[in-house]
Amino acid sequence: MNRFLLTIDNISQKTGVIASFMIFPLIACVVYEVTMRYFFNNPTEWVFETALFLFAASMMLGGCYVLKQHGHVGMDFFYLRLSTRKRAMLDVITSFIFFAFIGVLLFNSIGMAINSWAIGAHTDTPWGPPVYPVVTTIPVAALLLLLQGVAKFIRDLHLAITGTEY
Repeated sequence: MNRFLLTIDNISQKTGVIASFMIFPLIACVVYEVTMRYFFNNPTEWVFETALFLFAASMMLGGCYVLKQHGHVGMDFFYLRLSTRKRAMLDVITSFIFFAFIGVLLFNSIGMAINSWAIGAHTDTPWGPPVYPVVTTIPVAALLLLLQGVAKFIRDLHLAITGTEY
């Protein structure tokens, strides 16, 4: 079981690193656009959408890493007053909301991605880049978040039952 949990953690860690490095091409795009627009009075058509796609993909793919690091927003005012074991019990109870949300997101986004690829979806702008690669990151990110959520659930359940961390 420990190997399974560490494998999920490694996947989330590597995905987080990849997502974090997407910031560099995003910065390059924005710097290029600012330079072209304000110094050469020659704005581009493609930079806004490219930056938007990079930002969206990095934020979605970074979600599993953030969950691994316990970085998502929570109700710390109440939560931190509980013992570690009671926090784990609360996390186990509320995990069903998480799994329901991720399940709906995964189910619906798979259909969206398949449809997007099937019709060759593009944006309606003059540049018109394909959106199916970005749409595909939604179910991929949801699956990765689901895997990390399962790992967290297993650890929380073990802590809630035994009082020791896994």
